[in-house]
Amino acid sequence: MVKIDCSPSAIESKRHEPVDVVDRNFVAVTAPVDAPVRRRFERGISGRHICAARALLNWSMHDLAIASGVSLSSIRRLEDGRKSPSVRTRWTTITALQEAGVGFMLADVDTVAVYRK
Repeated sequence: MVKIDCSPSAIESKRHEPVDVVDRNFVAVTAPVDAPVRRRFERGISGRHICAARALLNWSMHDLAIASGVSLSSIRRLEDGRKSPSVRTRWTTITALQEAGVGFMLADVDTVAVYRK
């Protein structure tokens, strides 16, 4: 078992690494992510996450369709989860939400959090 010292003093000593201490229970580490990892993460963003992201922005499906350039029917299918959208549709939609100020992060092994930047 590997023990990692995440105390504020240990983190401060490694300031050359991009680390943000939000509070004593949460540390955010910014590191580059390779393309395959990013694609796997994006596949974990479900229609419920897209709907929650729209709600944070107070956007309708139509607003998201305009911002992303994806058809309204594709947005509906993406959110409703009955059909798996194309990689391009999912990526374009997620990118539009991120550019509008929404973030997605892995909060646990199998939990994706949606937040406003």
